[in-house]
Amino acid sequence: MAGLDGSNDRDVLVAAVRTGRALLTRNGLDFKAIHAEGIVHCGILIVNEDRDPSKNMSFDDITRAISNLESSGWDISGQVVSLNDWQFDSIEGR
Repeated sequence: MAGLDGSNDRDVLVAAVRTGRALLTRNGLDFKAIHAEGIVHCGILIVNEDRDPSKNMSFDDITRAISNLESSGWDISGQVVSLNDWQFDSIEGR
């Protein structure tokens, strides 16, 4: 989000809540901990990274995963979702 560079994770999540947005992050551990505190939010989308950069999701992979998630109709409000699990269409590619 614009203007939040250098802000702590909790402030970033609060800003997302205030604007009614889900949050996309590569910082899964910290945001899972904040989620566990019970903060009500519109959804936290996590992109998990591997030590091997060739296994990491590209921007196209992330876009496809979000599209697949949206197509599912699942309400992600209050949920923490790993986009890595959504980057392939149904059975294809798994």
